[in-house]
Amino acid sequence: SLSSAKRAYAFGMELLTPLATNFPDIPELQRSLAVGLNKLGDVDGAQGDLASARVSFEKALAIAETLAKDAPAGSNAQRDLMVSLTKVGDIRLATGDLAGAASVYERGLAIAEKQAAADASNIAAQRDLAVSVARMGAIRYAQADYAGARALFRRSLAISERISGQDASSTLALRDVAFSLRGLGEVERRAGDLAAARAALERAVTADKTAIRQSETDPGMMADMAQSLAQLGIVQLALGDKEAAKTNLDMAKQVAVALSAAFEDNRGYQTMVAATTYRVGTLKAANGDMPGA
Repeated sequence: SLSSAKRAYAFGMELLTPLATNFPDIPELQRSLAVGLNKLGDVDGAQGDLASARVSFEKALAIAETLAKDAPAGSNAQRDLMVSLTKVGDIRLATGDLAGAASVYERGLAIAEKQAAADASNIAAQRDLAVSVARMGAIRYAQADYAGARALFRRSLAISERISGQDASSTLALRDVAFSLRGLGEVERRAGDLAAARAALERAVTADKTAIRQSETDPGMMADMAQSLAQLGIVQLALGDKEAAKTNLDMAKQVAVALSAAFEDNRGYQTMVAATTYRVGTLKAANGDMPGA
């Protein structure tokens, strides 16, 4: 459970922090401290404590920046910095700090571009680039720059599809494919091209289902599929295909309810239940079932 994980991470940090403080010139200790802070931030974020998550991620970023200061491009320290920049960007975006998120995402993308260019055969570096490009797509979408967002999501999708083609067993690549397709689908929906949105989201659902089959129902991938199904249902409803919308929205709700029951302290899953329930209610209202809505 998240609560148990947080207790374990907190205990580890109690042991590690004094060592890292007393021996600031040992990079391995500093890196371990940053990793621990990021893990704490991940748990706090999942539990809905975004303020605590942001504090942990910002502290980890400060350490990563120090360790990467004189590190060459392509080094582990540079990748650690990119990861920290992404986590800080995610939490800033989640808390409404769009400008702050954009600034760190841009720095992360710059590092990812260099890492990927240095070794085109390095799949991990290429995946980092795809993820960073998609994050910038999310920023452009939030800024209502749909043309910019579309271009970035398409670029991210192309990279992820290339990786998936090289390694069909990579569930991470499939998740990245689905993420970019969800972003692209949402952009097309906002831009008014519902047919293109539906096509992208149908492909996202297919990628999610394939990833789940390969990962033995990983909870995170189940949540991804619920998101894809919900977005697809909304587009289908807008297109007047109420039957297909009902099928996908009901399925999204079922997955969300199952995840929230299995992980009661995960705020994200609880929020997903509320969101999918609202969308099912919207569908009922569209069908004239006002008591059900």
